[in-house]
Amino acid sequence: MDKYFEDLQIVFKSQIENVYKITEFDNDFVSIAIGWLQDLENDLKNNKNIENDNLLPTRTINLLKTVLEQGPKREKYKPVYNQSVVLLVSYFASLVSEIFNSTLTHYLSNIEELPKRLEKEEFKFTLSELSVLQYDLSKEIGRIITRKSNISFQDMGSIAKAYKRFFGIVVEWDTNVSNIITAHACRHAIVHSAEIADHACINQLKAAKDREIKKDLKENEPIEFNIDEIKTIGKSMELYIKSLCDSLLAVTYKPT
Repeated sequence: MDKYFEDLQIVFKSQIENVYKITEFDNDFVSIAIGWLQDLENDLKNNKNIENDNLLPTRTINLLKTVLEQGPKREKYKPVYNQSVVLLVSYFASLVSEIFNSTLTHYLSNIEELPKRLEKEEFKFTLSELSVLQYDLSKEIGRIITRKSNISFQDMGSIAKAYKRFFGIVVEWDTNVSNIITAHACRHAIVHSAEIADHACINQLKAAKDREIKKDLKENEPIEFNIDEIKTIGKSMELYIKSLCDSLLAVTYKPT
């Protein structure tokens, strides 16, 4: 399972890097154009002996460099940045859920390792639920228990309680957690409140006092993320997932 967790983290890192690429989708094309024009300029100067600025692409090169440098500040990019945060939160919630499910599945397949705290846990299943699963809980036990335990993987408090309850691990409540809480709070406002920091968003941020992003966000203000904030969220999510996997391996799995 250590290899399994390692693979999950590699995929997650790739997903985060793809989000970063979305935020810079114009840069590749502009950079290529600048490169071509610079090659043309060098050829005109060195091989054609042309020095007349009116015949050289210098001004166009400078214009494109300005676009490259100032592009992230342009109005059209703002929706892309906010949606990038929404995407990061979705990837994160999906992965935390997958880790939870795979760990419970491991317990089900290795009953001798079942923690004492879980031996007396009871969950009721209808015949309809069992029929849909073809009476095989081995692959979906984690997701079923998630639903029956009202666990939300878009709430850091709920995640912490679930992992402590079922696996006995405590992930440090640090700056990374605060950054992720901020992403969750803002994601909800972006999707449900027209990208305005509503009362629920601001109230949720109270649990993220040592956050590195959106420190001065106030109620009824527009939410506008930038590239640096997106990368801060991505890094915090990576570190949190690593800590979560390391803690589970320490108390649950034997290296394979």
